[in-house]
Amino acid sequence: MKPWNFGTLLFVASLSFAHHDALAQTAGAAAPPAASPAQVATATNWQVRIETSGGFTGRGAGNVAVLSDGAVQTSGLRACTDKLTSVRVETLSRAVAAAAPASWNPSYVRASNPQGCCDQYHYVLTIEAPNTDGRPTKYTTRWYSEMLSALPVDLRAIYDAAWAIKTDAESKCKAG
Repeated sequence: MKPWNFGTLLFVASLSFAHHDALAQTAGAAAPPAASPAQVATATNWQVRIETSGGFTGRGAGNVAVLSDGAVQTSGLRACTDKLTSVRVETLSRAVAAAAPASWNPSYVRASNPQGCCDQYHYVLTIEAPNTDGRPTKYTTRWYSEMLSALPVDLRAIYDAAWAIKTDAESKCKAG
């Protein structure tokens, strides 16, 4: 798979925000329908992207794309590339394989603060992976900083692993 062009991704993501805003659900809303047991068939050919915006400067906290072959690309605050060890790939692969992204809400926002005021980071996480019939499937969800603790466990595991990979890649880039 080719690395992502974040300019294109941000454009595509901005087009999908209007759709997601129309479907936005609060963390306290009724749970979405149960997903089938295996939403992601394997963890052998996937991509995880996290894109951010907002914050005090409006520029976000940076972006990261991680591919199942271990390729990492960061952008936004610092543009870096990295290659993961097999252990790091396996950690994220397990999180992706254990996830049920079809059960995720399109967004996790507070009803009293649906636009993420004030100065919060806005996160968009996208997974592309084969579903149970082998076809590539794309899952996207979004949230603001204040909702991080309200994310489903499987989504939070993917976010935590991918964000740690981003932080490490940027650290190496600074050192290099």
